[in-house]
Amino acid sequence: MQAKPATSWLLTVAATVVLFLLTRSPFMASILPYLRAGWPAFRSALWLRRCDPLPSRGKTCFWFYLATAGWKAGAAALVTLVTLGVLQAKFGQAADMTKVVRTLVIMFGGILASVPFGVIGIVAAVVRRVRVFVIPNIYCLCGGEFPMIAAVGGKRLHFNHAIFIVATSLVLPTIVAGTGLLVSLGFSEPNHLPVMLGLLGFGLMMIGPLAMIPLYGYCSSRIIARSPGECWAQDVSPASR
Repeated sequence: MQAKPATSWLLTVAATVVLFLLTRSPFMASILPYLRAGWPAFRSALWLRRCDPLPSRGKTCFWFYLATAGWKAGAAALVTLVTLGVLQAKFGQAADMTKVVRTLVIMFGGILASVPFGVIGIVAAVVRRVRVFVIPNIYCLCGGEFPMIAAVGGKRLHFNHAIFIVATSLVLPTIVAGTGLLVSLGFSEPNHLPVMLGLLGFGLMMIGPLAMIPLYGYCSSRIIARSPGECWAQDVSPASR
């Protein structure tokens, strides 16, 4: 019998606190929330790829669910790091920057990994004409039975995480590229920042996301399902079969 999400999270938080008290390591303590947050979407991704009767739809959803797993894991690591940092400061303990950096690596690793997964999913959905609806814990809600998707989707309203994945997969690369360009210029030319390259870096960071709005509108109108039923209806376009 599987633990309920609330119970599972309480156990994770308790284990995280114990692990932190034993090791005094934010890195070690953040691993449990990282895995707990990303696991439901990761398991759902594997399940949909394996069990969806329309293979192309299952493969397309697979990438969106992988991207969701990366984001949720990274966000959990961030919350854990901030919480532990506040607790350390409150009790007058200095943070070990080496361990903090390692925690940031796994946090941003999950988030950055979600971007290529999301881009692959977007391209696959457009090409295959598949509309995607992402419910991270869909496997758990359905009890591992694919025919239960229709019943689960009709019982309650869900936020479609595909909206978030499409937005961040289009916007985040421009921000990262601009930031990376400025940082690299700062290291290579600390006393003389090339004007054109500097403007390009700032442009990617500030204007790049705005330039992605039309592309987001196009993609969202083509591939984001308005309801779970629109994603998992049996009469998917023949092009996706």
